[in-house]
Amino acid sequence: MMTNNFQFYRRIVRAILVILGVTLPFIKINGNHLLIFNIYTFEFHLFGLSLQINQFLPLLALFLFFTFLFLYITVTFGRIWCGWLCPQSVSMELTSFIQSFNKGNLPVKTFKIILLYALSVMIAANILLYFIPYEIFFDRLFGNEFSKGIFTALITLGTLLFLNFWLVRYKFCATVCPYSMLQSILFDKHTLAVWMIPERRDECINCLSCVKVCSTKIDIRQGQNSACINCAKCIDACANVMGKLGKKSLFAYRFGEENKKRFTRFSSTVSLFLTVISFIIFILIAVSTKKVQVEVIPYQKFLPRYIHDFAANGYVLVIENGDNKDKTIAIEIEDLSGYEITPNSIFKVKPKSKEDFTFFVKLKRDLLENTPILNLKLKIVNKEDKTSEIKNISFRRPITSRRSKK
Repeated sequence: MMTNNFQFYRRIVRAILVILGVTLPFIKINGNHLLIFNIYTFEFHLFGLSLQINQFLPLLALFLFFTFLFLYITVTFGRIWCGWLCPQSVSMELTSFIQSFNKGNLPVKTFKIILLYALSVMIAANILLYFIPYEIFFDRLFGNEFSKGIFTALITLGTLLFLNFWLVRYKFCATVCPYSMLQSILFDKHTLAVWMIPERRDECINCLSCVKVCSTKIDIRQGQNSACINCAKCIDACANVMGKLGKKSLFAYRFGEENKKRFTRFSSTVSLFLTVISFIIFILIAVSTKKVQVEVIPYQKFLPRYIHDFAANGYVLVIENGDNKDKTIAIEIEDLSGYEITPNSIFKVKPKSKEDFTFFVKLKRDLLENTPILNLKLKIVNKEDKTSEIKNISFRRPITSRRSKK
């Protein structure tokens, strides 16, 4: 007799996904979370890398990677994501006890409702942890700094999930989910899906077991349907019935109805190639992105002026420290002597912060006698990382009145 092999493996996959989903927000690498988008600092943490929301190129490469990966999986393996990995379908299986809501007396029904709502709030909390660091989340809920905003978000999201788990369930997969709408566009005759084996169609005894267990309530015997999520329940249900007759299931995962595997076809090959390339580009950009960004701009409130035998210009040093450690930045002017930088030439920046520092450069008056603008090379040194970079700045000769010239 055939056993429910696919459902056994789906339970294992669900257990792994639940464990990963719960633990990932609590894991850190080099002081950064393994996977969250911090809405307080607008940082995206991925495998220990910290990307600011204004870092366009790495985020673009990451977006393209997930887009092409989505296309490749859909074109090649169909809706295998929906039936095995999607949080919606995983949650439906975890809350399947609510489907027997009409069975039992009032206390049993009440208990199921309370249990479902409690589970919904817990799942909502888990989702929020991917946007709010756990240190802040728990402190604002149970610590001295209670946050009405976080509490409201938790209850609102939990209530929406509760209504979804109780009333909507797999109807979302069959109707609202945009993935099912894209399925008909991205599928071709070689895409993996659940099919009734054509040459065995006449062996069907019309027991309707496949229809009864279907998550989205379709009849897969009628051919492919965009509502099918490839959960394989029909395969196992048919295997149980046909196994009693000494036969195998009439349904199977097949690459098209004829089961012709063509992994090297154009659509699959191109989407896989673009997925790999975009991932490589993302890694290269993310690794090479500096943790400390420095910009130098003129200080508009300070007009160039003479101070005794020196000409003075003002500048603003903008330092954005994306690292988890304090950074010390020192500045100096290359290939020039007899200058002064006041009031400071060394600046300290706290972790995960952006600060502006005003400084003034003084040059000897005679350096500007023959030119109105002097181009300087400002060397910026990161004391901790032992790295440096050059920023070109313009030093302007002060404008003096005719009386002052005399």
